[in-house]
Amino acid sequence: MIAHTSAFLSNPDLRFILFGGKGGTGKTTCAAAAALHFARLRPDRKVLLVSTDPAHSLSDSLAWPVGGEIAPVADVSNCFALALDAAALLADFNRRNGAVMQLIYSRGTYFDQEDIAGFFALSMPGMDEVMAIVKIMDLMRAGDAVGYVPQSAGLYDLVILDTAPAGHTIRLLALPEHMEQWIHVMDMMLEKHRYMVQRFRGHYTPDEADRFLTDLGRDVQQVRDLLRDPRTTEFVPVVNAEAMSIYETETLFRALNEGGISVRSVILNRLAEVRVGCPFCQARQQGQAPYAAEIAAKFGGYNPSTGSGHRLVTIPLLPHEVRGVAALTAFGELLFQPLSSPPAPFSPLRGERRGSVASPLPSQGGGAGGVGALQGGGAGGVGVLSRAEGVGLADLLTRDLRFILVGGKGGVGKTTLAAATALALARRAPAGKTLIFSTDPASALPDSLGCAVGDAPAPVAGVPGLYAVQVNAEAGLADLRERYMAEINEVFDSFLGGGSLDVAFDRDVMLEMISLIPPGLDEIISLMSLMDLLVGADLAPAQGDRKGSPLRFDRVVLDTAPTGHMLRLLEMPELAMDWFKTFFRLLIKYSGVVTLTKTAQLMVEMFKGVKKVQAHLADAQHTEFVAVTIPEAMGVYETERFLASLDTMRVPCRRLVVNMVVP
Repeated sequence: MIAHTSAFLSNPDLRFILFGGKGGTGKTTCAAAAALHFARLRPDRKVLLVSTDPAHSLSDSLAWPVGGEIAPVADVSNCFALALDAAALLADFNRRNGAVMQLIYSRGTYFDQEDIAGFFALSMPGMDEVMAIVKIMDLMRAGDAVGYVPQSAGLYDLVILDTAPAGHTIRLLALPEHMEQWIHVMDMMLEKHRYMVQRFRGHYTPDEADRFLTDLGRDVQQVRDLLRDPRTTEFVPVVNAEAMSIYETETLFRALNEGGISVRSVILNRLAEVRVGCPFCQARQQGQAPYAAEIAAKFGGYNPSTGSGHRLVTIPLLPHEVRGVAALTAFGELLFQPLSSPPAPFSPLRGERRGSVASPLPSQGGGAGGVGALQGGGAGGVGVLSRAEGVGLADLLTRDLRFILVGGKGGVGKTTLAAATALALARRAPAGKTLIFSTDPASALPDSLGCAVGDAPAPVAGVPGLYAVQVNAEAGLADLRERYMAEINEVFDSFLGGGSLDVAFDRDVMLEMISLIPPGLDEIISLMSLMDLLVGADLAPAQGDRKGSPLRFDRVVLDTAPTGHMLRLLEMPELAMDWFKTFFRLLIKYSGVVTLTKTAQLMVEMFKGVKKVQAHLADAQHTEFVAVTIPEAMGVYETERFLASLDTMRVPCRRLVVNMVVP
């Protein structure tokens, strides 16, 4: 429906384009520039730019307010933008469908409606993002979707999605499967009701409960179909010429291939060019060259005669931040120029027009959104660290800290800073044990350390006292499921030799209930196991290394996921506490019907473990969160929101590192 002469995104039938990749590679910039380009190219078509990133940065990129209601972008009348409020969509879903879900609960098991409703509600995190994709589909299908599109809006010809950083995007791609499991359990709860009606009436007529599950299942399947349709959907990874960016892009490619999602083009962004008289620029170009060659070999190789491989679109490192409609429009011209054309000059960022399109970072002492605005947030204020002023992180090495978390916007150098901090701690106290631990689903820790990092703590070669581990979140969750399901089968087998009709249906429902563990709880379980590895841990026995000897660590450095995913992780202990309490309450309340002694004991252990995670995160004496940002407007604005969220969650943060300051 939208055609242009560039080989990039040249499929005229495209309806849905997703931009993704490692945090900080320029995904939002590319997505916004593409939307403006398509809108300018075909003024008779409507283009919708949408963000599903929990840490929305569309407003920062466009320099134009973007909220939860669709609105035009500046004076571009056919380009619209929306920052989806996934939580609000889920709340609306619950409001509209609460009655029919209660009906299903009442038919399903011997649990009463209040108990089972609370359990299912806690099992729906992640469904908000599924609802976001369903909403996008609604916007593509019809122009009168309730609550979002004006009646006069009509159809959107193209939707461009700015996704969260790679790890969170990989989670998003797996959400349809989680939702299908949720629907499956609900359907099983209706199965006994259907059987009984069929038996006593001689027939069963589907009612509103069946229609609800059928419609919801259809929506989830349509999400799958939309993502997998190569005729109308394309995912565009954005990568930088850096080892860690390549590593995360490979991880993302695997997830996209497994999900059957089409990739035809890859953007290599911010490739440095040789500049005469600039030693820093020359060194950067030389450092990027081997990685650029690796990207071309791994992600390029487009063959126009066969259509195989991926088109590699290269964008040079520009002298100024790309922000605002004018700068993004010029960036789009670079992005969409024919591949055979010589690189066009990026004129809007040069000479006398520079100030009109590139928003400089506000001075440290000054305006809203500047680095200075980040100081003073939270208890005790946030100290901005600058090597030029002789201020650093040296006191982190001398304080009695047990838990150091490093976090911030994607691409600001979190993993590098976390690894450097762990190395410094280990070298200062080689007789002790320091562990660096990653919670990022798309972690680049192995590339940063330059060694393999597995799912069990192992020594880092050449650094006495330093160990590293990369979270295998699914392993702890799988163990919980297996232990629970084994006891369910053991207990239900004792009921009348398994011959009772009610027991048969309830066994099936209870077996499947454990599959409704909320997304993200696996990472909390991993953090719980980490707590047991700290010296002085008073819960479960310590884990052992591969030889069986116990390992206890004096301090742990956490390399966290980018801000949006990290904030969800920090919110998870509260949700996990509620989930375990609800599950345990069900076990106690119905212990006269089904007694699951081992599972109850396990839930008590889990509950205590989550409380310990909460206590560590809030322990200002022994826990420190180090925020990392870069001197660019988008990095500063997102960091300001991030620090406010940490303050709300009572997670202590007193230090802000400003990284990548050009000498």
